[in-house]
Amino acid sequence: VTRAGALGILDGDQIRSILSLYHLDDLEDFGDVTRSRTHAAYWVRVRGRRYVLRISEKKRMADMLREKELLLHLRSEGLPVPELIQNVARGTFIPWASAGRFVSLFHDMPGREIGLFEVRARHARAVADFAARLHVACARFALPCDDAHRAPSLDPSLGRLRRALRVPCLGRRLGDDLAWLERESARQRLRDVDALPAGMIHGDLAIENVRFDRERLACVSDCGASHRERFTWEIACLVNAWCWVPLAEQTGGPAGTFKRQRVRSLLCAYETVR
Repeated sequence: VTRAGALGILDGDQIRSILSLYHLDDLEDFGDVTRSRTHAAYWVRVRGRRYVLRISEKKRMADMLREKELLLHLRSEGLPVPELIQNVARGTFIPWASAGRFVSLFHDMPGREIGLFEVRARHARAVADFAARLHVACARFALPCDDAHRAPSLDPSLGRLRRALRVPCLGRRLGDDLAWLERESARQRLRDVDALPAGMIHGDLAIENVRFDRERLACVSDCGASHRERFTWEIACLVNAWCWVPLAEQTGGPAGTFKRQRVRSLLCAYETVR
């Protein structure tokens, strides 16, 4: 294989170099899987077996260690999360190319990502069951991590928005939106949420991070987004991702509706476990 990946990050020679650190030779083929703000992933095939090669960006060593320990813990609890492969140094990630970039290799997991219009109540139930089991299992996970979505943590982002909207044309177009965000941020600061149940959550149970093998939830990936947060925050994200049914035609913005029966199914599945 000599072609470069479509993402322009790794070519075949670079992938061979990385795989050699796992005693994997004879690269047969590879291709792009995902690309996001924090990582890119490739599928690779070596001697007939498929693996997932991931490049994490803008990460600290502590982030990678925490993800490794979390995946090991979740797998020990029987949850279907990816399995990291050890390299020749008996580690599970390798610094690569520049600061904040690490390479990890995983066994390919079964199943497939379903499309937005394929989602049904049974899928919402399965993901809610996973979330509840993760919340219970991580009560025994001791590594600390920050509450990422409290109002004060959004101040730097609001500050960047204010500076960006000093450009006159942007200020005219988006000034009302920024004013709404600032009012909402102030309102959220007045809420007493400290008493709500909290713990480790997955943090990104979006449709593209979940695989199904027919009717069975086969794998949940992207656990690197996990952090300490209110459980209601994760449940709200689940409702948004798995219970919203968009209209096929979008005119002037998102159009669709929440399926109430699907919401009830999701909550019932969660509360059956927790």
